[in-house]
Amino acid sequence: MAVLSKNPREIHDAYKEAVVDSVLNNLSARLAGRGEFYDIIYGNKPAAVLMSEFIVPMPVDERVGDEEADPIQISAHGIDFQISSSAGNEKIGVSVTGAVYVRIIPTEDEVKPGGRLEVSFPLTRAIRQVLRTQISIALASLKAELGSRAHPDWAARSLATRKAVYESNGVPFENTLDRSTESPEAPSGEVPADAPPADADSGDTEVVDDAGEVKAGGDGAGAVIAVPYRDGLPDALADAVAPPQKWFRLNLVLPSFEFTPQTAEADAKEATDKLNKAIEAQITAWAASSDEPYGGRLWGYRRGMPVRPSFIRNWAGYLTSIRQSALQIVVPKIEVRWVVDASPDPADSSRTTVHLALENWTLPLTKTNQKEIEPAFFQLSLEADLGATTHQLLRLDRVKPSYRYNQYLQYPALGFNGGVVLTEEGSRHRLKTTWAPRYVLPRIIPTERGVDLNIENLSKPDCLIGIKPLVAAYEQWLTDVAAHPLDKGISGPNAAELIQREKDKLLKDVGSWKSELEAIRCGIAILEKSRAHWGGPGVQKDARGIPFEAWVSMNQAMAKVAKAKGYDEWRLFQLAF
Repeated sequence: MAVLSKNPREIHDAYKEAVVDSVLNNLSARLAGRGEFYDIIYGNKPAAVLMSEFIVPMPVDERVGDEEADPIQISAHGIDFQISSSAGNEKIGVSVTGAVYVRIIPTEDEVKPGGRLEVSFPLTRAIRQVLRTQISIALASLKAELGSRAHPDWAARSLATRKAVYESNGVPFENTLDRSTESPEAPSGEVPADAPPADADSGDTEVVDDAGEVKAGGDGAGAVIAVPYRDGLPDALADAVAPPQKWFRLNLVLPSFEFTPQTAEADAKEATDKLNKAIEAQITAWAASSDEPYGGRLWGYRRGMPVRPSFIRNWAGYLTSIRQSALQIVVPKIEVRWVVDASPDPADSSRTTVHLALENWTLPLTKTNQKEIEPAFFQLSLEADLGATTHQLLRLDRVKPSYRYNQYLQYPALGFNGGVVLTEEGSRHRLKTTWAPRYVLPRIIPTERGVDLNIENLSKPDCLIGIKPLVAAYEQWLTDVAAHPLDKGISGPNAAELIQREKDKLLKDVGSWKSELEAIRCGIAILEKSRAHWGGPGVQKDARGIPFEAWVSMNQAMAKVAKAKGYDEWRLFQLAF
């Protein structure tokens, strides 16, 4: 069945905007791991996978002094807004949403060969040395047999030789770094000391000892070689590894609080204590839960239970061992802090500036737990609830005032590492942070003035009937614009002076527009007079018919061009010009 595209000009703008809005919302949710997206994250830490809506621990060197925003590591998120200075005792409500990620154990289907988290095991130092020695001897023997590495059979037979050495030692051979294809000038029959005879570890595999501590690299036996698990791989030939990384999002229910500008610091401290206790309680409850699908007692990650090849063959037994062990479940110790500051506006004594933010003060990770704990705080959003009369809108004071757009120069608040959305509910204003701020441009819809804008119609002999209403429409517009309200968006101690200044500007502009109206009126009069002397298409016998002939010819030519480009009307300003 054929799928036909729709002419974009026939699609209503609202439909187009709805599609764009849905795409943006979907992308924003994916980047943040919100809702249905990334409730489970595989193979890497959440802060490395997600791109938005989380704060990481504040760097140690920034924990003393003023907070700063790092373009790569955002550790605070909030709002700056203004209120009336007379509202020092008014309560402002604050609510917050957030989530944390905890590391969990993968399922059997995920770790088995071909699974999403298929496990690779680093070979032991001893077997690596055996493989290197035997491969070197075997390749030297093969070179002696073939006479040179330039022999056409060298590539295939050297690969087979290496594979045979691996299999004779009980090691799977799945090679993508075969050095046997090197140039014929390479040293005779030797594998370079820095060349792993099989796939080098990608860096995702954590080599651990029996206590679960991550081993340091560089044991002097060449590069670490990791081979994917296959049935029959003995435990004695492979180092133990930590379970592959899998993370579960724990959505939190967080307490709200209230503060007044006069008691902001004390209120913030009390709210911080309650918030951290609530986070700790919910993480602890998860760790003690046996509920499926991801209760902590069943799936929580424990340090000290490294994975060996035999465990892959019996993953159910491995899970049972973990669940029956006395090892503690590794969970994050999240510490966040409310920062609330109210200070007088130095430029306007009638206003008070409020800074409301949440900072991440979780302790820095160590080499031991850096892959076990996710210290970032996710899906963070704050909301402030205050009285509409208390809330004072901010103003774009760097934009030159104009009665044309003064009403659009006010905004509710300034986002701190984010944006702000204002919701008006009766006598209350709600300021909510967003990590994907957007501006909705006021739609400008051309009004119907009874003027014929069709280009082809304007090329016909009776076309002047369609453009005469332009003069009356312009006169009506001048009447309307002269009554334009000048006080919208203007406030403050100098409001009266600013309004008078805008009034003077409007009077001057109306005078200029009246001159333009007279020019349009004159142009139509010239066409009317020329039409009376027009002798039909082509060369004019009476020179007074030339202006109308030029008008008709121009519209005929533009009608053909417009049709080819998919439109058929002039813009009103083009017609007037």
